[in-house]
Amino acid sequence: MEQRKSGCGGGAPRLVFACSGASDVGAVADQAARRVSRMKLASMGCLVAVANGLDFAMDPVKAAERIIVIDGCPENCAKLTIEKAGVLSFEHILLSELGMKKGHTKVEQEHIARAYDRAEAILNT
Repeated sequence: MEQRKSGCGGGAPRLVFACSGASDVGAVADQAARRVSRMKLASMGCLVAVANGLDFAMDPVKAAERIIVIDGCPENCAKLTIEKAGVLSFEHILLSELGMKKGHTKVEQEHIARAYDRAEAILNT
């Protein structure tokens, strides 16, 4: 598996944002995004800072080559936050479309890996 740099060494950054909500699927989304960051496929951004328009969060968003947003449930809180921040181009992963249901999904490696694999596939295209 080829790893791509997140842009930290130069070039436009790749960013991943996760719902990170209080539910099981929020935890899966968060852990998948953290894995994407650990594997250096993209840097994990702070969704709350983006929601508040803070420069330290918005500057990388404006310069990003790719942005992935991972939502746990169909409420799409992360997607809505990114859209309200004015981001027009991003990839969206909805865990319910990967067979995970809020309140019925264990936070386990199988589910985290499924979400991570989807993000990796997007970033490697």
